Amino acid sequence: MATLTTLVDGTVAVVAPVNANFAALNAQVSTGSADQVYRIPHAGGDGAFGNLHSSTLFSLGTGTSTGRLVALAFADATSASSVGAAETDLHSWTAAASTFAGTNGDGLLIRAEGLFAANANTKTLKLKIGNSTAMKLNLTTAAPNNKVFSLDLHCSISSSNAIDVYGVMFLAAAGAVGTSGSSPILEAAGYLGALVVTDTHTSQVVKFTGTGTANGDVSLLNTHIFVFRNPV
Repeated sequence: MATLTTLVDGTVAVVAPVNANFAALNAQVSTGSADQVYRIPHAGGDGAFGNLHSSTLFSLGTGTSTGRLVALAFADATSASSVGAAETDLHSWTAAASTFAGTNGDGLLIRAEGLFAANANTKTLKLKIGNSTAMKLNLTTAAPNNKVFSLDLHCSISSSNAIDVYGVMFLAAAGAVGTSGSSPILEAAGYLGALVVTDTHTSQVVKFTGTGTANGDVSLLNTHIFVFRNPV
């Protein structure tokens, strides 16, 4: 059986089977008594990780500055498309209550890619957080025809019930955005508005929706959502 050596101030404190150590460490982390991440090695070569306590800070460089980890909270690479003329939920993630610890500076980084179908129908891609009014993202082109899109959004809490959204969205001809001949167009940039919710500390559903006329007018291909915390 694999063993784990526990060190205290650089001195070996105990050597015990992995299971015994893991039980003790997991209890310590789950009660919040230590702001650490533990790796438990085993014969297979991989490790199990304990929870990361929300107040954990790590050093930046060799100075005294500290920061917080940015966590990849959600990823979906399954294509989801709008259905008919109804607004359709595409990719969706539920942020648990207290995902955002403070009212200032906490937030989300969102990266997504998708496509608008090859027709002249009006098409709309929106972002919605919690019970807010959904925010339209294709602000310039009402009927994108045979276009792929790529967007990066910075969603930052500015008060107890408001989340400011900044970012960019590009449209390009069908094919990879940025490849030769695709001529990406800047669809939206800068401050896009504020999403107003009841309380940023409560559970929030973060989702994209698509609206068109025919099935498949708006498709979302990839979404990644990262959570960050204010370092102060």
